[in-house]
Amino acid sequence: MKRQQLVLRKSKRFNVFLLVTVILCLVPQLGVGTYILRILILSLVFLIATSAWCLISGYAGQINLAPTMFFGLGVYSSALVARHLGLSPWLGLLIGPLLAASFALIIGFPLFRLHGAYFALATLAVGEILYYVMVNGVWFSGGTVGLQIPFTPKVLFVDFNDIYSQYYFILVLAFLSTYILYRIAMSRLGYYFMAIRDDEDTAMSMGINVLKYKEVAFCLSGFFTGLAGAFYSNFLLYVEPSMAFGITPALTIVIMGILGGADAILGAWISAPLLTFIMEGLRLLFGAAGAYDLFTLGILIILIILVIPRGLIRLVTAAKI
Repeated sequence: MKRQQLVLRKSKRFNVFLLVTVILCLVPQLGVGTYILRILILSLVFLIATSAWCLISGYAGQINLAPTMFFGLGVYSSALVARHLGLSPWLGLLIGPLLAASFALIIGFPLFRLHGAYFALATLAVGEILYYVMVNGVWFSGGTVGLQIPFTPKVLFVDFNDIYSQYYFILVLAFLSTYILYRIAMSRLGYYFMAIRDDEDTAMSMGINVLKYKEVAFCLSGFFTGLAGAFYSNFLLYVEPSMAFGITPALTIVIMGILGGADAILGAWISAPLLTFIMEGLRLLFGAAGAYDLFTLGILIILIILVIPRGLIRLVTAAKI
């Protein structure tokens, strides 16, 4: 009976994933304006990063409070490739994820000596270190002034001079990234992650190499978060430290993960568009001041923990449909 219920929950989640994907595919056909499409593109960027955050924090149980350390590396990879090497910034879509995954592998060894809240705080410290490196590294990062990214109108068969091409490109990228992460989470590897999350000592006694699989989860999370960051910078054509490594994008990713369901990767397909439109609506009401963003995110954290601590996706799986 329990097995049947588990299969039913998984089926409902996947159906929600497919339904939202179909709706997003049809949105441009409804005649919506460029403004709405730009918001949806941004939501899909953060959707990829949120899905990746759920893998390490929700499934493996290693709370990463600074997913922007990977996101920012993806963001800056495109800018630095174009600025210092004279290559296409779209190479960042290859270099950014690999750079972020490599960074995750390197810092994972010292960080995974820590557990619980100490690990979470250590990730936050790493994110802040990278932020100040970029702020003070004016000669290569542009400092707080930032860097402009040259516009490349066409890459392979995709014409990025068109907002619709950009939209469908990131939609496909989000679909593939989320599906891959979901399949990983539902595989034997995902069960190893969950065993480590539930009880590291028991997992170790069962022969699971805890450090190895923590590193695997961290690298996978870094790869896909870096991928999201690389597209983000190519879409905005501008990078600066606070948009790449700042506390606001970090909290946004974390809250999207909690809102959708930290241990449900597909929940990001509900939470990311919803939260993106909420934040944009509040900016229209109160202005673009960063203080409002942090205040709103703080209130949202409290409300989510009190009202729906297990995420929106649980409301769907609990529904008798």
